[in-house]
Amino acid sequence: MTAPVFGLQFIQVDDQAQPVYGANMDVVGLVGPCSTANPQLFPLNTPVLRFSNDTNLSKDLGTDGYLLDAINGLNDQLVDFQVAIQMVIVRTDYGSALDANQKLEQTIANIMGQSTAGTGVWALTKAPNSLYCTPRVIICPGYTGQLANSLDTLLINAIGVGYIPDQEYQVNFITGNGETNGANLVLPTAHVVADHNGNINDAEIFIDSWGAYMTVAPIATIPPPDGPPIVAEPAGGQLIFNAVPGVGATVVLNGTTVTFVAPTTTPSGNQVHTAPDLGTALTNLQTFLSASSDSNIQRLQYTLNGGTMTMVSKTPGAADNAFTLGGTVTGMSVSGPTLKGGQDAAAAVQATLDATIALGANPVCASLGPVCDQLIGHAIVESPGTSTIGDFNWRDTLNHQRLIGLSGGCKVIDPVSGNVVVKPLAPRVAGLLIGRDFATGYPFHSCANQPIQGIVGPARTISFSLTDGSTEGQVLLSGNIGIVVRGLIGVETAISSGGFVFVGTDNMGDDELWRFYNVKRGRDYIHLSLMPALRTYLGRSNIDRQTVANVLLTIKGFLATLKALQLIIDYNVNFQGSLNSASEIRLGHLTVGFQAEEPPVLRRITTMSARYAPAIDMMVQQLQQQLNLQG
Repeated sequence: MTAPVFGLQFIQVDDQAQPVYGANMDVVGLVGPCSTANPQLFPLNTPVLRFSNDTNLSKDLGTDGYLLDAINGLNDQLVDFQVAIQMVIVRTDYGSALDANQKLEQTIANIMGQSTAGTGVWALTKAPNSLYCTPRVIICPGYTGQLANSLDTLLINAIGVGYIPDQEYQVNFITGNGETNGANLVLPTAHVVADHNGNINDAEIFIDSWGAYMTVAPIATIPPPDGPPIVAEPAGGQLIFNAVPGVGATVVLNGTTVTFVAPTTTPSGNQVHTAPDLGTALTNLQTFLSASSDSNIQRLQYTLNGGTMTMVSKTPGAADNAFTLGGTVTGMSVSGPTLKGGQDAAAAVQATLDATIALGANPVCASLGPVCDQLIGHAIVESPGTSTIGDFNWRDTLNHQRLIGLSGGCKVIDPVSGNVVVKPLAPRVAGLLIGRDFATGYPFHSCANQPIQGIVGPARTISFSLTDGSTEGQVLLSGNIGIVVRGLIGVETAISSGGFVFVGTDNMGDDELWRFYNVKRGRDYIHLSLMPALRTYLGRSNIDRQTVANVLLTIKGFLATLKALQLIIDYNVNFQGSLNSASEIRLGHLTVGFQAEEPPVLRRITTMSARYAPAIDMMVQQLQQQLNLQG
């Protein structure tokens, strides 16, 4: 449009820094099965937006599963002026197997879901486009503690003897001694096949399925031997001749050399006549061997069939399997370097097996890491919470800085029966985290040292002292596992004077620079908040001095606000000159940088306590002055 010849013209100038609005970090993603949910309101594997103060949720979800309890647990942690929590709920299906253990295995697989199908926890990734919000605190209550421990090795301890050759036998598995998950585990399956001799060794073991969710190795057995009796068998072998042995040719039997001589020569010792034809020469050899008094030669019986000399040990057993065969007759071949097939009589032996298991990560936890990477969120996951060793076994299988780990379970009053029951802890900690965000206004704080409301106790009592690192609670914290501990009146080393207090500051990654989840969430907040502001420059602005200045001022202004609020300690924003070459600028690529330091959570205060001698000197001086004045 051209400017008017006679009139007014207004031009809007957009050459300033963009305002930055904070990202929403407090939408809860809640995933799990529920058979009583209204399928019209909660279709399977479909993200549904609801708010935790919706009084219709009880009717719409029903009492099955952990979803409604999780929402109650979230609401229990609301702080002053906080009314509700925004939630994205994904309902998954239960397994279909009749066996309860296999059904649980299938249920967990359904929660795990598939990225390519957008099912299970992956359905949360559909929420930004369909619900216009992004879940960034994710929980899957009740299904993050089951370890998918599976069969690792299955080896023969005692070789089986006396089975039917080439027969298949099924391995029988039963739960191992000390198994604590007998109600939920899935046992492996395997079979063995006896070899041609009726023996069973490692080579004959075949694993059909690896099982899951075992805490100790299962006991594996196979049926007793059912083959024919094992009797002694003699060793045997053959010499195969294709030409008449020449004069001077030899046959060597276990070190004894027999030499062929001319028909006109009188043989002596271990010599035998050759002949013009093969049949006569081999008959001469058979006759000589059968009548020989040599200790090696007379150990065997010799039969002749055409050009083949067959030798069988006179004494059944495996000893003559070491009897060697050889010679220099042209065209002669041997059945092997030694006799073979000798077998000692033996009693049947039932094969015994040793099984071991390998720790396997919880499938839901294993999938939550990449889902959180995509959503730029964190998942709060919990172990079975039955013991320290169990917690550490669970922790050993996980390594992701977007997973916040807990020693699982808490005791609550069931709202229907009134009984004390154990329910998942993760929803309560998620509520604490969001309540802390609400109270402070930003996601830069940990929710550690906050009392958990709505519970009657932790699932198990974990000993804890603020001053002793050898207590169970401190040991769990050293493994990046959050805990719930009891407050105690009149005990200064307790976490509080009462209630049940959550203690946990870490994620379960390896990078100590980003160890604290409040630091990682704070940096997520900075990145996500800057994105909408910076994207306004894309395509609208050319790369010139003003645009670069505006971009830098946009980042500086936001970080300055965070510094003023003491959410970050300090920051630095810079133009990356070395990365902005002429070729990059011509391509429309602009590189700027910033550094910011989030304040770490305070998790230890060390007070140096010592005697103060100058106080005595001062007291003496004061006494001297006072007493001298009185005199």
